[in-house]
Amino acid sequence: MLQLVGSYYKWVVLLSGMLVVLKLVLAYWYYGKIQGVIGIFYAIFKWYGPYQREMAETDQQLNYMRLQNLVSLVLYILIALIVVFNFVVRYLVH
Repeated sequence: MLQLVGSYYKWVVLLSGMLVVLKLVLAYWYYGKIQGVIGIFYAIFKWYGPYQREMAETDQQLNYMRLQNLVSLVLYILIALIVVFNFVVRYLVH
């Protein structure tokens, strides 16, 4: 079981890394710039709420916000899985 969790863990970490890169590329494409470390964290963990989606001027902006929220949701789930895998491995070994 430990080998199975280890093999899934590797793929989950790789997938979350790809999602982070995807979110950075999408944020750069939408905003045209990412400034500093704070801008990188902002681009990775940005969530568009209902008020921000109502303020979208075009359908393209609304679709972008929905896509960013979907990628964010998948990223949050993967981060939760990474934490769970860490605890499972820690308690299976000891």
